Amino acid sequence: MILLPALILSMLNIHNVIVQLKEEEFKDFSRILLNGKSRKFHQLLQLLRTEGKNEQKILEELKVDLGTYYTLKSRLNE
Repeated sequence: MILLPALILSMLNIHNVIVQLKEEEFKDFSRILLNGKSRKFHQLLQLLRTEGKNEQKILEELKVDLGTYYTLKSRLNE
């Protein structure tokens, strides 16, 4: 299970990147996700920016289970 710590580190990094985006960069990225029909990714992006690391709140808003949440977050990181 060496990958688990790397995955967790990756998840923390995406949060840090999203929070550090300038408002215009964030809006541009957000528009790209919306135009690509990636509603769940867009919603996750918004929630990571507003809810921070409150994963329980994010899970409730997305209406997904923990595995799906981590998959979405991992793919957003790519």
